Amino acid sequence: MPTILLVDDDPFNRDGLRMFLQQRAFDVLEAGDEAMAWEIAITEPLDVAVIDIVIPTTNQTRFLREESRGIRLADKLKRQTPSLGIVLFSAYADRGGYLFDLIQAGYRGIAYKLKGCQPRVLLEAIWDVQAGAVIIDPEVTNIQAVANSFVAHLDPEEALWVKQAAAYLVQLTPREIEIARRVAASHNTDSIATMLFLAPKTVENNINRIYHKLGLSNLDEEAPHLRKVVILAKAWMLYEFQKR
Repeated sequence: MPTILLVDDDPFNRDGLRMFLQQRAFDVLEAGDEAMAWEIAITEPLDVAVIDIVIPTTNQTRFLREESRGIRLADKLKRQTPSLGIVLFSAYADRGGYLFDLIQAGYRGIAYKLKGCQPRVLLEAIWDVQAGAVIIDPEVTNIQAVANSFVAHLDPEEALWVKQAAAYLVQLTPREIEIARRVAASHNTDSIATMLFLAPKTVENNINRIYHKLGLSNLDEEAPHLRKVVILAKAWMLYEFQKR
């Protein structure tokens, strides 16, 4: 089962989440501040991190809790391990703006949920972020506003490729959808093959077909400064926003 890192400075909150997850056979590690979480992340293999956005930098500064610390930690974790799933929690319904920088960076495998959500919702989010989904609780922020801002901040040339690829995603087969979602979430060929019980060569062939169907086969020649995997990641994000 996946290994999950819980990051929350409230031991009571961590205890409840830990027991819930351990009952479902997850391996659970815990941290009460940003520094401790980072120390664990650089020494232990992780699959998902569940992070309160309001955490202290260190245990010595636990009374100086800052909203940006959880977001900063998520960014650091994603930079280190792009395929790591991240579930962010907020106790307030108006903090969705903190997510925008992570989305604009093209990160996949991120969920943003309101604290106090049903346990099954958390469980679904954990599985979804491992598959590369971007999940935003509509109670936390306006999804359409995030989508509009996402497109508006794209480079004009990049936006053309992203919009085209997003429009063509409907042409993919169910198997190609599963592979494209994981490529967009920064999983490599071998890890995708393991997750989907496929041969690496089969995954490679599917990836080539995906890029062809999305009109990205000639991207290296037509726009060498752009990367296919980045365009795919952003196209997938736009596609998911448009479905909601």
